[in-house]
Parts: sequence; structure tokens; C-alpha cells
Amino acid sequence: MLKDQAARDIISQAMELNLMVEAGAGSGKTEEMSKRILALVSSGYRSINEIVAITFMRKAANELRERVRTILKRKYAETNNELQKKALDHIHECFIGTIHAFCAKLLRERPIEAGIDPRFEQIDEAKDHFTRQKIWEDYVLTAGVEENKLLALMDIFDVRESVVKNFLKIVCDNQDVNFVLPGEPNSSFDEILSRVKDVVKELSANVLAHYDDIPDDVVMVWQKATACKKA
Repeated sequence: MLKDQAARDIISQAMELNLMVEAGAGSGKTEEMSKRILALVSSGYRSINEIVAITFMRKAANELRERVRTILKRKYAETNNELQKKALDHIHECFIGTIHAFCAKLLRERPIEAGIDPRFEQIDEAKDHFTRQKIWEDYVLTAGVEENKLLALMDIFDVRESVVKNFLKIVCDNQDVNFVLPGEPNSSFDEILSRVKDVVKELSANVLAHYDDIPDDVVMVWQKATACKKA
């Protein structure tokens, strides 16, 4: 008898309850899910084509599908339950897969209602990354006057390209969120650049004025930064 057997019994027997199961890797969640599907069809509470099982990974979906098939075969051989036999014959009507695959299935069944092209393709993470990379490259290569000003500001304020790409990923992954960006600055590009130069000039003067009071390691960093800026 397992220590959590009571909880496992609830998963496989309490058909009328909505449950959240929280457990570590390798604890048997897939096994318990397959038992719950078995209980649903064996009791007649649900038909196999009324069940949807969502997993995070394709590998987990394949494992669960095979586990359900195996347990149905074994139980039918033991009990000769016709409901189990029917479920086994129509197991292909039970959707077991990732959330992405399930959503794609719904959209392919009703593309007109969803307002999308019936020939749409579901891209994987690698292709999604490639698409975002191409969007950024096209932006840089075809940049006009205004875009080049933004790219110049990125260079002045040391905004790394990786930061911009990461923000693009966040926007693409959360299309339901209305991102509110800061308004356009009142100052022109030349005015902003002039202010930056004034700040740098004043900062440099302060550093030189207190040069003897600054620790050696900080002075070294400042000297390297100044040399790189001149280069």
C-alpha cells in the first residue's frame, strides 16, 4: 500500500470531481491519468470520444496514449466489459496530445468560424525563433531615417540587441496583452545626443577632480572604458 493510495483512489474513482494533481516527476501521474480514463469509460460515465487529455510534451502524450491502450486491453481481457471493448475500438477518437495540437485540431475543424486560412501551419519553437530573427534582420536592413535614429539611440545607451529580441519574444508570446510603450520624447534626436554628451563631460570632470580619492580598481575600469570609447 502506497502512502498516497487514498489520493490515487480519488483520482481513479471520483468521477464527479474536478481535480488538480500536484506531484513530482516519476511519481506516477501518467499511470493515474490512464486509470482515470479507464474508470470513465468502464463506468459509462463518459464515452472515449468525449475525453480530452492534455499534456505538455509530445513524448508524454505518446506515452499516455500507449498506456491507455495497454490498460484497456488488459482490463477487457480480465472483465470482458463491452464498454472497455468499445473504448478500445474507438480509442483514436480520444484526443491525447499537447495544448498546441488540441488548439490546432479545433482550428482545422472550424477555420471559417475562426477567421483563419484553412491551410495554416503550426510552427515549432525552432521555426518561431527563426521567424523572429528574420523580422529583426529585415527591420535593420530596411531601416529608414526614423528607424536608424532608434538604432543609434540603442548604441548610445548601450541597449543590447539580445534585450530587444527578448522583448520581441515576450510580445509575440503574449499577444493578448496590450503593451503600452512610453510616448515619443519631446526632444529631438540631436537634443538628446547633446544632453548625453553634456552628462558624460560633466561626469568625466567630476572623476578627474576626485581622481586621488577613487579606489585603484575603479580607476582602472574607468580608464579602460575611456580607452574603448576613444577607440
